[in-house]
Amino acid sequence: MLVKEIIRKKRDGGELSEPEIKALIEGISDNTVSREQISAFTMAVYFRSMNPAEVSALTRAMINSGKKINWQQHDLGGPVVDKHSTGGVGDKVSLMLAPMIAACGGYVPMISGRGLGHTGGTLDKMEAIPGYVTTPDLTKLAQVVKKVGCAIIGQTADLAPVDGVIYSVRDVTATVESVALITASILSKKISAGLDALVMDIKVGPGAFMKTEAEAEELASSIIETAAENGVPTHAILTSMEEVLGRTAGNALEVRETLDYLSGQARDPKLHEVVMALTSEMLLLSKLASNRQEAEAKLQAVLDNGKALEIFSEMVAALGGPIDFVEKSDQYLAMAPVIKPVFVKESGYVSDIDVRGVGNLIVKLGGGRSAPGQVLDMAVGLTDIARIGEYMDAEKISSALTSEMLLLSKLASNRQEAEAKLQAVLDNGKALEIFSEMVAALGGPIDFVEKSDQYLAMAPVIKPVFVKESGYVSDIDVRGVGNLIVKLGGGRSAPGQVLDMAVGLTDIARIGEYMDAEKPLGVVHARTEAGANQIIADMRACYSLSDQPQASPAVIRKLMT
Repeated sequence: MLVKEIIRKKRDGGELSEPEIKALIEGISDNTVSREQISAFTMAVYFRSMNPAEVSALTRAMINSGKKINWQQHDLGGPVVDKHSTGGVGDKVSLMLAPMIAACGGYVPMISGRGLGHTGGTLDKMEAIPGYVTTPDLTKLAQVVKKVGCAIIGQTADLAPVDGVIYSVRDVTATVESVALITASILSKKISAGLDALVMDIKVGPGAFMKTEAEAEELASSIIETAAENGVPTHAILTSMEEVLGRTAGNALEVRETLDYLSGQARDPKLHEVVMALTSEMLLLSKLASNRQEAEAKLQAVLDNGKALEIFSEMVAALGGPIDFVEKSDQYLAMAPVIKPVFVKESGYVSDIDVRGVGNLIVKLGGGRSAPGQVLDMAVGLTDIARIGEYMDAEKISSALTSEMLLLSKLASNRQEAEAKLQAVLDNGKALEIFSEMVAALGGPIDFVEKSDQYLAMAPVIKPVFVKESGYVSDIDVRGVGNLIVKLGGGRSAPGQVLDMAVGLTDIARIGEYMDAEKPLGVVHARTEAGANQIIADMRACYSLSDQPQASPAVIRKLMT
């Protein structure tokens, strides 16, 4: 069977038979089909697509190019389940999801891929961890999955190896966005991994390969149907890629955000929403939870008790990474030598983001590939990425005041030098170290900074303040907010009054921010339930809301000398 005739048939819109597809894939496997011919085939499929029968035949042929894992012989004692994302910018969900599912009793042999186009790859992120082996043999994979509960690895020479060849060609020939090729690529790996169930994260929006919901639904239906024909129950969740997922983009930086998420140090709300939606569906589909409420409770528990983070650490060590990676990640993860903020030229609210453009910035920095086999710079990327609806301005009060102090005291010759010095002592920890020394020198605990939660009083009653109707904050009675602290007992209404150091307000809303039933105006820390309820009512009265976004007032009005 001539390969060029197979390509010609698809180019002209014909339906390929299973023997033709099988012959093509076998030719790729034994290297008798050239990369040029693979490129031509993928381009023909991109423009002419494939019907369900062709997609199923292509998937089966790719599976049969390698081995298929049989987990029954390993006696795992739980379901084998996985998740796959169609790719986005800042998508580090897999790194969090795999250990969370393992902590809930599932087994996750995650066969992941490298970055495609403007999207980052899970495999590239894991390779930011020194020593981590992303391509173990099947024996090692089985050992790690059974012992730890999960293993995030790349495509091995044993599992659907032909997909790796086609995958590398698609990345550089603008043929990524093909429903037929995406379906076969994903499922050949996942079915070869011997799954009992699969949940798909279908990204949709300007930063995704699927730009519209209709396109995303077409892909989801193709994957669900093809997977079902191969005995793997599959559900799909459509998630937005109108913004970067999380607050970082770049390999080592996203690993850092993963550790912050698993440890509870910082969890971006939108990232958390996606993680919980996907992991809940995995527990339901694999019968590890009977309803969504039970699933979410189990998942939150393994985050809160540290079990998910512990399993992530064990997985890293089991696959060759440092045994103390979680505890000393800053020593192992690469850091960029140049770190600079990006300020807007004019203040305003973020109304739209070219997410694909942001993803391509990572490629330009060297953190993504513009050619096959390119060695990535694991350190580069973006952090603290702004979101739609957030207010951006060019100034920060702490920077302005401290810069002026250095200039006035001749400790800096210009504002740029002053700001650089100040940023340096924040970044290198010197300012925090001096704060700690000051506390100790004036009679405070010598370990106050390290153990502040043990020393600082905490209120027994903590309650959020939700608005009754949604809207944008347009005005705040700041004096009234200050008097709330006095009412709580944290400020004085009479000379000599003993203060309650635990009470107060946190997460206080700002002018221009949108408030609804999920985002509170603030959180009240009170001594009693009754006191908290009174402050909640009073705090609502301090805020005015509008249907339209309001410009946040400038923090720094004027410098006078």
